[in-house]
Order: sequence, then structure tokens, then C-alpha cells
Amino acid sequence: MGWSDVKMRTKLLVLSSLGIIGVVIVGVMGLVTLKHSNNDLKELNNNVRNVALYGEMKSVLLTARLDVILITGATLFSTVRLPLIQL
Repeated sequence: MGWSDVKMRTKLLVLSSLGIIGVVIVGVMGLVTLKHSNNDLKELNNNVRNVALYGEMKSVLLTARLDVILITGATLFSTVRLPLIQL
């Protein structure tokens, strides 16, 4: 008994079943890929947030460093008189 001996109804049922199974497989693969993409996006978002926090910390520390330099420099230069050089 070959494929040509099978009724048309059975052939259509097999063909539609294979099509439905294929669509389900593609759908599951798409959902798994979207889940992985979502996890990667969350990780990137956390990395961007950490970089922003690092930049803010760096800015605050540099400002504090400049404040310390200006405070100590102002007291040093206010006590020491340097000669004025004219060009």
C-alpha cells in the first residue's frame, strides 16, 4: 500500500497535522528566543544603570577633590605672598 492508495481525506489530514506541528515548533522556538532576548535586555539595562551610577560617583568625587584643592589652595596662597611677575 503506497501513498497513492491512501484516501484524499487522510492525505489532507496528515498534511494539515504536519503544518500545525511545524507552526507550534516555530512558535515555541520564537517564545524561547524572546525569553533569552528579554533576559539579555534586562542585563544590559542593569549595566547601563551601573555605568550611570559610576559616572555620577565620578562627578561627585571630582567635585569634592576640586573643593579640597580650592580650600587648601586658598589658605596656602592667602598666607604666602608671591612676587608679581610682569611681562
